[in-house]
Amino acid sequence: MQRVAGRLARVAVYPGAAVDEDDGRRRTGGPPRPVVVVAQRKAVGDGVDDVLEELVGVGLAGDAGHLAREAHAHGAITGGHDAGTSAGRRVAWTDVRPLIGISSYGRAGERQVFSLPCEYVDVVRLAGGVPVVLPAVEGEIPEALDLIHGLILPGGGDVDPAHYGGIRHDANYGISAERDGFEMQLARAALARRDLPVLCICRGMQLLNVALGGDLVAHIPDRYGERVPHRRPERLPVEHEVRIDPTSRVGAILGTEQLVVQSVHHQAVGRLGRGLRAVAWSPDDVVEAVESTEHPFALGLQWHPELGALSDARQRRLFEELVACSRARLAGGHRRAVARDATVPAADL
Repeated sequence: MQRVAGRLARVAVYPGAAVDEDDGRRRTGGPPRPVVVVAQRKAVGDGVDDVLEELVGVGLAGDAGHLAREAHAHGAITGGHDAGTSAGRRVAWTDVRPLIGISSYGRAGERQVFSLPCEYVDVVRLAGGVPVVLPAVEGEIPEALDLIHGLILPGGGDVDPAHYGGIRHDANYGISAERDGFEMQLARAALARRDLPVLCICRGMQLLNVALGGDLVAHIPDRYGERVPHRRPERLPVEHEVRIDPTSRVGAILGTEQLVVQSVHHQAVGRLGRGLRAVAWSPDDVVEAVESTEHPFALGLQWHPELGALSDARQRRLFEELVACSRARLAGGHRRAVARDATVPAADL
């Protein structure tokens, strides 16, 4: 990364034909032209010519500067934010929408459908991300994690007690061996990537705890009583308060020590998994949030912030922070790609 006239800028050269922005089809009638992608913190209205002048002036671009001018002269790049081709458009990282993977519910119904409540999709889009649903089937996990920039493990049915040495309870429901296997592998693989932010919600928080060696309370009323309802009998949301550790990442994001949340769960985390600490509790002392002490952004919430985020700006911040950290992963991947491409001689492009 080079600092140019007080701004951060990056230039990379890629081969390939220009692409029509309106329909994504390759142009015909000419050989492939080199395309330059410039990622910068710069006013949207500034022209690419000025950036290229600065880059060449500090000796950053070299042959890339020559190719950039050639591409610009042939129309592969234009200065306007909304003009030109998608391949040649300048990128401001604050405008980039990272891909947020969301694991699906397990197969269900007569047609064996993979499903996901729409609130997860809506709030990710509202926060500035692009939701990508990951079907809960075992396999393809490294490829999925290579594609996405952030991950949400959502709510759903119970985790099979066999995964933490427990026994089945009459209140268990929605157990899916396929989904358990997929998300266990997904959670562990995601945590091994320190630049991949992970947000775990309801079942997702419980699964995170189990994946790290913890266990679950099989049925909250059996241990904590029924003073604080955590769901309605028909498995619908119920509101209750939580108190939040102000020194925690969750507390810093929410900006409060008290919050009214919506919950739909009958289980809770018991013994905490490796590297997790409890950071929020309901009035009956059920753990309502955990976070990793070993990963920069691995948060678990027992309540359903996606249900409140559309109307509550504080809960929406959880998803905005996830998207912001995911955008940083995307930018980091771009920087690594640029550094790699910079080592390829121009003649090989």
